[in-house]
Amino acid sequence: MQLIGKVKILEFLQSMPGATVPLILWTKEFEHKAGKRLAAQIDNRMIDQSVICTALFGIDAYALQYCVNPWLSYGVIKWIGTRNELAQIENNIIADLQANDPSLKKVEISSPIEFNNNLLLQDRTMDNLESKINGDSGSGDQYRSSHSEEVHTFQTYRAALQIINALFDTQNNSAQFATLKFLADELFSYEIKNFKLPEIKLLDIITYKIKELGLQPPYLETLMSKDDSIYSYLSGRQMNLSRESINNLVGKLGISIPVSDLL
Repeated sequence: MQLIGKVKILEFLQSMPGATVPLILWTKEFEHKAGKRLAAQIDNRMIDQSVICTALFGIDAYALQYCVNPWLSYGVIKWIGTRNELAQIENNIIADLQANDPSLKKVEISSPIEFNNNLLLQDRTMDNLESKINGDSGSGDQYRSSHSEEVHTFQTYRAALQIINALFDTQNNSAQFATLKFLADELFSYEIKNFKLPEIKLLDIITYKIKELGLQPPYLETLMSKDDSIYSYLSGRQMNLSRESINNLVGKLGISIPVSDLL
C-alpha cells in the first residue's frame, strides 16, 4: 500500500524542519510495515469500510493521520501536526459532542481533518474539475479518456486531491468508485514525477532510533557487540559500515526498511 497526499508532508516540513528524519523514516517504514499489514487485512477482507489511522512519530512530538479505503491500493494523508495539536483537536471534538450529550466521555476521530486550509485551492479549478467528473463525464472511464490532462498541473492536482478526500468513503460497487480509483492512480503518478521528499542518511536514521528508544550505554555496548567500526561510524570518524554491521544494527534497532533501501 502506497500513500498519496505527499504535498502535506512537504508543507509540514517547511514549518517543522526538525521533523524531517522521523517523518521521512515513518513514510519509508509505512510501505514495509503498516502498509503491508493493512494490505494483508484488506486481502483477507478484514476491513470493509474506510478507516482513519493515526501514526505517532518523533520523540513525543508529532502525529499524522491517514485514511485507508479497503478497495484501493492507496492511503491518503489527511493531516500532519504536533501531538499537542492533535490532542487539542480531539478535545474540541469531545467538547462539541458533550455540549449536546454531557454523558459522552471520549470519542475517536471519525471524520477527515484538512491540513492548512488557507493553502488549499481557492479558485474555480476544483468546481470545474468536479463538474466534469460528476456532470459531463458521466463515469470514471469517460473521464479517463477525455479529461486525463486535468490532473497534470499543480493547481488541478490540488483540486483532485480535495475530490479524493470527498469521495474516499466510496465503496467499490458504487458509480463513483471508478472516478476515485482513476484519480488516485493519477495523483500517485503525479507525485512520483513532481514531489521529491528529502533524503535522510543511514547515520541519521540510526542515531535517531537510538535516541527514540532511549538506549543507555550498557545496552549500546551489547548492541554494537564491541565492534570498533560501529563506534567509529556513529562518532562520524568512519564514513561506511560493512553490510554485516548494518544488518546487525538495523535488526537490533527494529528498523523495518530493507538494508538495500538504506544504502
